[in-house]
Formats: sequence, C-alpha cells, structure tokens
Amino acid sequence: MQITDHYRREISDGDLPEGAKLPTVVEISKTWGVAHATAAKAIAQLQVEGLISTSPRGSFVAGKAARALSPHDRLSRLRRTGDGTTVNEQHEVTAAEVIDAPAYVADLLDLDPGAQVIRREYITSGTDASGPRSLSVTWYPARLADAVPTLLSTDAAHVGTVLADVQAAV
Repeated sequence: MQITDHYRREISDGDLPEGAKLPTVVEISKTWGVAHATAAKAIAQLQVEGLISTSPRGSFVAGKAARALSPHDRLSRLRRTGDGTTVNEQHEVTAAEVIDAPAYVADLLDLDPGAQVIRREYITSGTDASGPRSLSVTWYPARLADAVPTLLSTDAAHVGTVLADVQAAV
C-alpha cells in the first residue's frame, strides 16, 4: 500500500520521530483521496508492524526499542539514501569471515556444495541502551571478497553501505 509505505518511510527515516502524532483516518483519506476503510487499513498495518501505537487520542510513532527495520525496509532505505542504517541505531559486527557454505546457503546462492562463502554477522541495537533489536547474518559468494573488501571488515561503519558496495561490484 502506498499510504503504509509512505508512513513507514517517514518513520524509519526519522521524519516522524518517536511520539509524533500521525494524521487521523479522516485526514489521511482526504489527503490521499481514498476511502476511510483504506486509510484505516494503512494505520492498522503500521500498528501490526509495531511502528505506531493507537489510542483514543490518535496514532503515535512507537518508541525505537519496539522496532527494527526489516531487510526490505533496510534495502529500500539504502536505495533512497545510500545508507541502510537509521538514526539512533548502532551495530556490532561479530563475524566477517570466509567459510565453507552450509548446504542450505550453497543451495540458496546456487553454489556447489562446500563452496566458500563470506559470512557476516552483526547485532543491531538502539543508541538508547534498550538492548539488541536484531541479529543479522548475511551470506555472499567468496568471489566478491577482492572486489568488496569491506565484506571482510568488522568495522561497524560499513554495515549500512556494504550492500551498495556489493551491488556496485556485480
């Protein structure tokens, strides 16, 4: 839904900060030229995703500890801004290594069984000491190591841009 995507983006980019009030269903339906039911569905989806909380006073952006970007949202943000990370987010890269691919990874990447792959693992946390939000593991064919040396870096500064580096190399 375009409406849901719009507000999801506004929230993930920090344009609608924690505690900000979203427009009412009536306002959304007028702004977007849609039925009230369509606007209500958009708000309901944001609530299901943990991005907002709704009360009789309205709908408000949830606290940052309540959410982490999905891989899809992270990739969309990367394509829009050049960086997949958001404000108030920090990363700890716990592994960046070349290993023999587990069978399921080799299958997913269409590699021969036992082929070498790069395994990157990192923990995403809020800067507000709310604790970890997610543990992510990404896999790349080992042949990318020379073209994208940041794949083997444990420097957290590369977490938001490594995918763009990979896309530029292939």
